[in-house]
Amino acid sequence: MFTKSAELLSKNVDTIASTVVQWIKDNYPEHFKNYESRYENITYVLNALVYCLQDATTEPMNQTAGSFFNDKGVLKIKPLHIEFDAYHFLLKELSNLFVETEIGSIEICDASIQLLKKNLSKGIAIDNDDISINMEHENRIKHTLYGWDDEKRIMLKMQQCQRNWNLNYTVGSYTLNYLLWIAQNAPSKQHEAYYDVYYSTDRATIDYLYKFSWGSTHRKNPPAMWRNSQMNASLYMIWVVKQPPTMYNCNNDGTLQSPWGQSRWDNALVSVGMSMGLVMRAANKMGLNTGPNKVVDLGPDYDYEWEKKLGIYDDVMAGTKRIFFGLGIGMANPGRPRWESDDPEFAIGASNGHNVTVKYDDPDFEPLSKNGKEKRKIKIVDIREYGDQTLIDPYGNKQVIPTEHAIKINTIYHRDIKAIEIPK
Repeated sequence: MFTKSAELLSKNVDTIASTVVQWIKDNYPEHFKNYESRYENITYVLNALVYCLQDATTEPMNQTAGSFFNDKGVLKIKPLHIEFDAYHFLLKELSNLFVETEIGSIEICDASIQLLKKNLSKGIAIDNDDISINMEHENRIKHTLYGWDDEKRIMLKMQQCQRNWNLNYTVGSYTLNYLLWIAQNAPSKQHEAYYDVYYSTDRATIDYLYKFSWGSTHRKNPPAMWRNSQMNASLYMIWVVKQPPTMYNCNNDGTLQSPWGQSRWDNALVSVGMSMGLVMRAANKMGLNTGPNKVVDLGPDYDYEWEKKLGIYDDVMAGTKRIFFGLGIGMANPGRPRWESDDPEFAIGASNGHNVTVKYDDPDFEPLSKNGKEKRKIKIVDIREYGDQTLIDPYGNKQVIPTEHAIKINTIYHRDIKAIEIPK
């Protein structure tokens, strides 16, 4: 175990990734197209090396290699020799970083990088960077019978929330009905019906819902936000939590539990999570992209427009239904970073869309929402007009307006989810 080295590397991932990507740009400018994509790839490698150091094994690098192939098994890194040269430079940077840590840490990193290069080299370059896969016979059998590698690629793809969409793509009826079947037939506690699934492929309907989807944080201080562009896809599905007509859970004296109890909503959320996850998996296996979002922050002066559009307003007011989560499904724009969006509107004054208002200068302005919470003031501006300018938000904060709609991503960072065996 190389704990000190792992901790040191974890703290320096961003710095080293930036240094390596700049090295690529300086040494191969004719092949340097996308800084963010290069940076993300190098960060994946560095985070995998953190795991390799923690466990003193090269195994985590096998999964990382899989993330560099697309759903059809084609290598996405082109040309490969530049990537390998960058790894050589990366190892030099790690040698300098580990100079005063555990002996053997750089050797683990070197062995892990060699394994990564070996796995990536299973792709054979044809016609100056066109890649085809030449699997070994044993790997081909494993892939055909079990699809282990494919499942890993799908999981890694599911982690990446899509923010821009090819709206010329139409979800066909067969695909739509299949995904709806999965959503309806996912497991639930006691096989009870804890949710309904609302959906639309109609552009006007999705555009209408999208107008109210404010809540994607741009920055926390000073606060600013975007709409949730992951929902603005060719297909949008909404999971509406409800009280099942059945009740199987009882109290310890044998009486039935209250249908209004918190455990019922807990059960509902777990059921929705399983349903949404299985739909995402199926969609990504089909080659589609997905963008999940939580539906609680719906923008300035929101007056239950979504609930009214879905026809569930009375049920929501009665406390028997709630909107919680939605999922955009469609095709990504080829060659474009997934974190970009075309929506030019940007809100300053708040970091999410909960209890916010643009009507604070109206003579009949009511400072409290219907739930009794104080409304936060926001100003909505167009980045095409104000990009790179400094504006003052309703609270007197100076806000530098971005020139492009880009959402910060977290999939490049280490996520500390542990697998811990229960003591015997």
